[in-house]
Amino acid sequence: MSESKLVIAHVFSVMDQGGAETRTMDVFRHINHSKYHFIFLVHDTKVGYYDEEIKALGGRIVQIRPFSIKTFIPFMKSLHTFFKDYHVDVLHNHITNYGVFHHLAARKYDVRIRISHMRSEQYGFGLTGIIRRFLAMPIKYTATHRLAVSSKAGKKLYKRKPFMVMPNAIDVKRFRYQSDLRMNFSELYHLKNKIVWGHVGRFFKEKNHIYLINLFDEYHKEHSDSKLLLIGKGPLKTKTQAYVQSIGLENDVIFLPSQPNIHQFLCTIDILVFPSIFEGLPGVVVEAQAASTPCIISDNITSEVIFSNFVKKVPLNDKKSWLIAIQELLKLRNHRESLVFDATKFDIRHQISKYEDLYDESSKQSLTEEA
Repeated sequence: MSESKLVIAHVFSVMDQGGAETRTMDVFRHINHSKYHFIFLVHDTKVGYYDEEIKALGGRIVQIRPFSIKTFIPFMKSLHTFFKDYHVDVLHNHITNYGVFHHLAARKYDVRIRISHMRSEQYGFGLTGIIRRFLAMPIKYTATHRLAVSSKAGKKLYKRKPFMVMPNAIDVKRFRYQSDLRMNFSELYHLKNKIVWGHVGRFFKEKNHIYLINLFDEYHKEHSDSKLLLIGKGPLKTKTQAYVQSIGLENDVIFLPSQPNIHQFLCTIDILVFPSIFEGLPGVVVEAQAASTPCIISDNITSEVIFSNFVKKVPLNDKKSWLIAIQELLKLRNHRESLVFDATKFDIRHQISKYEDLYDESSKQSLTEEA
């Protein structure tokens, strides 16, 4: 690696297909590799979905000990070892609930740019959520730069501290609707002449899968030619599969494996149904609009994600309105090539310069000190 490259360390648990991970990979694919070197600092020993691509693009993956009460001392030792072994110009932390420890270690080793990037509007449920909220509180003081995917997410973490909204950016051109992709996917999963609902998201409580399945159950009773496709992994997947079987929908709710080409999936479905209890700024809703896929989302999701007129927000406590809105949006299923939108602010080509400007501040600080 050239000494002139700026070294950016991104902090994640593991580089799987989560929203923050996927969006950061979009940045990595489009950033100037002759100027920036990315290290992915992860806390899980398992191989991540993006690990091979990271290596192919010239990035590096460094594993440290996971964070927990029991492993706190080994975690801190491995964190300090990392900063001893690697020169880092910028620490870009995508973990906020215990990211303060990364920032404190980075500050000790003279990392001048320490970014906190808030990706969600909530911390979780019950005691776990309370603990995460408590651990996240100091990061607004240890970060030199505060980012958030939406205004609501930023205010949640940083309170009155200033922050920059950095929307989840995608390669808009890559997600344009293509009817041939729809045809290929439909043939693979026997979806020809079916009304297809879709959802992408990890199986966690906040994604509200049971609500989604109950909603589809109501619709399917009147429209037997409908299917629901679900993509995602997570701790509640097995329980969700059992519930689908218990209500007799195992032939109509299809659990798909992780898709290397989510674009093809979005071109295939007729509507994205997204009843989350909370989100940050869901990247899949951005991707769906870029693919001219009508979307219905819960009113818990920020309106900042909307850049088209084929997205509807509906309260979760009104299932009847969900079904009515879905019927209305499905009228667009045969007119997708004529749908228009302006996704400029979500285009990675528009956003990449903002990341570069942010990272470049580290070299500007060095030059000032040398002068």
